[in-house]
Amino acid sequence: MIFQGGNITPWGAVEQSKYTDDPFAGPWNHWPMHFVPSDGRFAVDHDRVTHFALGANDYAPQFGSLVHYGFTDQSIETVIPNARFWQNPPELSDVSGGKNMEFNKDEKAYIFKIEEDELSFTIDASEKSPVINPAFVLRHWAKISEAVVTIDGQSVSSGEKFRQGFTRCPQGHLIKIIWLEMKSEKPIKIKISAG
Repeated sequence: MIFQGGNITPWGAVEQSKYTDDPFAGPWNHWPMHFVPSDGRFAVDHDRVTHFALGANDYAPQFGSLVHYGFTDQSIETVIPNARFWQNPPELSDVSGGKNMEFNKDEKAYIFKIEEDELSFTIDASEKSPVINPAFVLRHWAKISEAVVTIDGQSVSSGEKFRQGFTRCPQGHLIKIIWLEMKSEKPIKIKISAG
C-alpha cells in the first residue's frame, strides 16, 4: 500500500458486518462489481469481491486521500521505486512544442497542452525520483494519427511496451494518451510527434 503521507490506521471498526467474523469492514454490495446498484448494505457472504478498505488516511485534508493498493509475492524492496515515482515524480526539463501542465497523481500521468506537431522533453529521473512506466496525456492533439515516439534518439515501436490511444475532452478536442513500459533512474530524453 502506497499513500501520500500522514498516518494510515485500520478502518471499519464501526462498519463491521454482523454476517461475518472477518476483522475488516464490510463486505459491501457495491456496483459495478456487483450487478445491482448499492444502497450501502452489507453482503451476507463473500460470493464476489465487491469492496474493501484496509486502512484510512487520517491526514487526507493535508496530504490528499489517494492510496495505491497492490499485491505481490516479492519483497518490499521491489515496490519502493514505484512508491518513489508516485510520491515524488521526476521533474521535466527542456520542454519544447507544448506546455507541461502537471504530474497528475490521480492518473499517474504527465499532462501536456500541445502547441506544435512535435513535443520533446527530458524526464530528470534519479534514484530518489525514478520514472516507472510513465503515461502522458497530450491535450489538443492536432489530428487522429499514430504518434511516433523516440527515447534517447531511438524509435519505439507501438506494441506491448508502447501503447497509445485517443479520447476527447468535454469541448471535443482530441487528447492523445501514451503509455511506455520503462524504468530509469537516469535522465531520459523523449520526443513525441504526429505520424
